[in-house]
Amino acid sequence: MFNKLRLKLTFINVAIIMALFTVLITGTFMLTNYGVNQGSYHVMSKLSEEIRSGQLTDIPERKRQHPPTIIGMIPPPEPSFFYLKVKDQKIIACSSGITIKDDLIPAFVEKILTLPQTEGKISFVNTDIIYTKTMLTDSETLIVCNDLSRQNELLQSQLYIFLLVGLCCALLSFAASFFMANKAIAPIRKALKNQKNFVSDASHELRTPLTIIQTNLDILKGANSKETIDENTHWIHNIQEETTRMSQLINSLLFLARADAKQQLLSMKKIRIDELIIDTLKSIQLLAEKKSLRLNYSSFTPATILADEPKIRQVLTIILDNAIRHTDTNGIITTKLTISYDKCIITINDTGEGIAKHHLPKLFDRFYQVDESRHKGGSGLGLSLAKWIIEQHNGSITIDSQLKEGTTVTIKLPLSK
Repeated sequence: MFNKLRLKLTFINVAIIMALFTVLITGTFMLTNYGVNQGSYHVMSKLSEEIRSGQLTDIPERKRQHPPTIIGMIPPPEPSFFYLKVKDQKIIACSSGITIKDDLIPAFVEKILTLPQTEGKISFVNTDIIYTKTMLTDSETLIVCNDLSRQNELLQSQLYIFLLVGLCCALLSFAASFFMANKAIAPIRKALKNQKNFVSDASHELRTPLTIIQTNLDILKGANSKETIDENTHWIHNIQEETTRMSQLINSLLFLARADAKQQLLSMKKIRIDELIIDTLKSIQLLAEKKSLRLNYSSFTPATILADEPKIRQVLTIILDNAIRHTDTNGIITTKLTISYDKCIITINDTGEGIAKHHLPKLFDRFYQVDESRHKGGSGLGLSLAKWIIEQHNGSITIDSQLKEGTTVTIKLPLSK
C-alpha cells in the first residue's frame, strides 16, 4: 500500500513540475522568437527608409562583430538582411548580400508581390523569410527581407538545450519527489502503526481483566451451594477490582480518543494550585497508610494558575498513585511546590524501586509499562493522559529516575497573570 502511495505521490509531483517547466520553456521560446521577429521588422523598416532616401544603396553580406564565445555557449545569429527593387514585375536592383539563389529570385519576387499583406512571413524553398514591401511609385516596389535560417538554427539549438535541461530536471525532480514522498508518508505509516499497536494493546489490556472476571465467576459457579457469601468474598473482591480496573481503562481510552479528535475541551479558570495539591494529598492519604508510606509535605507558597481543576487533580492523582504503587513499605513520598519567575514547579519524589535509564524516553508512550508482568496494576495510559493534560495547559512534565534510588516527577505550569 505504501509503495503504491509513494509512487503515486512521486509521479504527481514530477508531472506538476514538468508541466510548469514545459509552460515556462514554451513561453520563453515563443517570446524569444517573437522578440527576434519584431526586432527584424524594426530593422527592415529603418532600412526601407534609408534606401528610399538614398542614404543606403547596398546591404552587403556581413558578419556581426562579437567577442569569442565561451565553450558551450551558442553564438548570436548573424544578420541576413537583403533588399530588391522591382519595377513592372522586373528586378531593377538588389543588394549583394541576398541569400536566395539567382535562378530562384524571380519566383521569390513573384510570390511576394502576389501577397496582399505589406509585411509577413513566408516559407520559400525550405527557408523562412520575413519581408516588408513598400510602394515607391505606382510601378515600383521596394522589398526588404530577412533570411531566418540562422535564427532558426539558433532556436533549434536552444530547443535541444531546453530538452536536455528538461530531462535533467525530470530526473532530479523524480529523485526529490521520491524523497519528499517518503517523508510525507512517514507520519501516515507511523499513525497506522500506532493505531494497530493501540488496538492490539487495548485488546490485551481488556482481555486480562475479562479473563480474571470469567475465572472467578467460574469458581463461584462451581462452589458448594452451602457456602456463604462471606466464604466467597475473595472471589467477589477480585471481580470487583478487575471491573474497576476495566472501567478506568475504558474511561482512559475514551479520553485519549477525544483528545486525538480534538474533542476533549478544557474548562479553564483561576485556581490555587497550592490548595489543590494539599487536597489531592489528603485524598490519597489512606492509600499511603495501607503501605505504611509517609507523605512528606509542608505548607506551600500560595500560587494561582489558569487551569481545568479536575484535569490537574487527575494528573496529580496519577503521579501520586504511581509513586505509592512503586514504593516499598515504609518509604517516603515528598511533594514540593516552588515558584520560579512566571512558572510554578511541582516536584513529586519517591524512594521507590526506580526506573532504568532505557525506559525513561518511552514512559509517556501509550500502554508502555516498565513492569511487563503488570503485577502492580495500571494500564500504561496514566502518564500519556498526564502529559496530554499538562501540554494543553502550556506546561511540561519530565521524569528522572535512578534504579533502587527512586523517581522524581517534575511538572511546570505557567502562573496566572
